[in-house]
Amino acid sequence: MGSTVNTCLNTGAWSLPTMAATATCVATCPSPPASTGGTATLNPSTGPYFTSGTVQYTCPGGTSPSTAGSDLLTCNSPNWSPAVGPLCATNCGPPPAISPNGAAAPAGPYIITFSFAYGCATGYSLRSPVTNMCQLSGTNGVWSVLTAPTCVRDNRNLDLVFIMEGNDNVETSTCSQLETTFADTRPIGPAGVLTSTNFPRFFQQQTFLTHFESTWNAVTQVKTRMAVQMHNGACANDAAADANTVRLLRSNIDLANYWMTTNEYRCGTATPVANLACANTYQFTVLNGDTSNQNVIIFALPDVLTASGYNTLRNIQLQGVDGIRSTLPPIFTVSLLQSTDTNYAVNVDYAREFACGTGMTTEAQCPRFLGSIFETNTAVNVLAAAFPAL
Repeated sequence: MGSTVNTCLNTGAWSLPTMAATATCVATCPSPPASTGGTATLNPSTGPYFTSGTVQYTCPGGTSPSTAGSDLLTCNSPNWSPAVGPLCATNCGPPPAISPNGAAAPAGPYIITFSFAYGCATGYSLRSPVTNMCQLSGTNGVWSVLTAPTCVRDNRNLDLVFIMEGNDNVETSTCSQLETTFADTRPIGPAGVLTSTNFPRFFQQQTFLTHFESTWNAVTQVKTRMAVQMHNGACANDAAADANTVRLLRSNIDLANYWMTTNEYRCGTATPVANLACANTYQFTVLNGDTSNQNVIIFALPDVLTASGYNTLRNIQLQGVDGIRSTLPPIFTVSLLQSTDTNYAVNVDYAREFACGTGMTTEAQCPRFLGSIFETNTAVNVLAAAFPAL
């Protein structure tokens, strides 16, 4: 008879099990699969590769595994898990940098899936958070954000109260007509976009406020806070102010969402003196969210040549404001007219006097006129110039 050979199979069994009395057969895996992309080194570099054993791949310099964990294979005899070697992808280069006033990006290497959040130098902020990630494209890493964001100078932290204009003939002939019609007619669509000519000045005030919040680089209700109060006829006390308040300084109500979901328009004959005094005593309190920030009132004015409560009474209204001016924080005014309106020039003069005092009609005398309600960026720039960042 010829010799009989018993072979230890990679399954861990002998080919002739009845002759296996003198040795132990251990399951193994074949040589591990090679990496793709860059050529990785293996540890251990040679077999045998026993079941449950592992092989660690190390990608060459400048590359990294395309998927976390793909560089470690485990022998589950007779197969490897994962079944393929890693892809050694080229790392990303340095990320796009913010210049100027950006915080330095973290140091590399920038391997696949490396991510970081952009930041700014002290005194500057991003309009919104931006995260960049090194992502796989073929066998190379590419950044998810190819253009660095911009760091914008922080605006001064302020406590702002915006007094919305509600006047009985600004949009309709009577308040009751306006309030009734407004309850049924919503001239805005998704995201607060104006879709109708109904009540354009009232809704433009809403657009102004939501745009102002997104443009002024500190309105977070943590830094700069903004309250909104409707100008609804007389305002005799805190209860009246509370009834006409859309948002307190301490509130986090989303204004865009509020305008979309709340059918409310409060309207009455203009009484600016009472509303200024009312807003000052009610809104600027610790209970309602006042902080150590500079207090500011922004007052919306209609066409004072035609709006009831102003037209023939506008000089009397101005004298009344002059009488309480010393008790109020700085007043800034914004006109409900477009800057192309034929009455705009006269309204600008009055708005400056309203903000700074009778006779103060030039920009040099009174730089506290924010412009037209239709030009938010101009308003932001004027307010920023008045209160430079500290």
